[in-house]
Amino acid sequence: LKGLINPAVIGSAIVAATGKSALEFERGMSEVNITAQLDGKSYEELQRKIANVAKDNKAVIEIAPQSFNQIISQTGDAALSLEILDAAMKGSRAASVDMTTVSAALAQSLSVIGKEASALDVLDTFLTSKRVGAGEFGDFARYLPTMIAGASNLGIHYKEVAGVFAYITGKGQSAEKAAVLIENAFSALGEGNIRE
Repeated sequence: LKGLINPAVIGSAIVAATGKSALEFERGMSEVNITAQLDGKSYEELQRKIANVAKDNKAVIEIAPQSFNQIISQTGDAALSLEILDAAMKGSRAASVDMTTVSAALAQSLSVIGKEASALDVLDTFLTSKRVGAGEFGDFARYLPTMIAGASNLGIHYKEVAGVFAYITGKGQSAEKAAVLIENAFSALGEGNIRE
């Protein structure tokens, strides 16, 4: 085990993990590097950062690389992916939803929103719209990113999309029906003659 895992590189978070957890973390990090294509030093730094994010959020360390890999596959940006991983771990705990659902929603949304907002801002918007609207957080995580992408082409801010979705679900529409109504509205607004 000592030959496979360098505690100086990975940090105290993984050293405290069991041997099986440490091996799972290392295997997951190998998959991350297939996607990230980092050199030795950058790879070691990323390992340390991912382990620390998991430790800071009191998350199961061996799932962190898998979640990070899903995020970076969407964003293509290691720094943004670390930010999303941290927010997803926080959001998963706050909304009692699996981390995959939260991280996928944040990664998809932020790939459209860009540097305009942080992952925590987007997470806060999702949580607030869920609190104001009706439905499960999973519904908001499933539908909002698609609507945000459609709205961005029209210059509509992601918070406005979340607000409209929360309003419509709060008035009794199911999340699925609300998403269809909003997407239809965005589609119609995308036609030049209607916008005029």
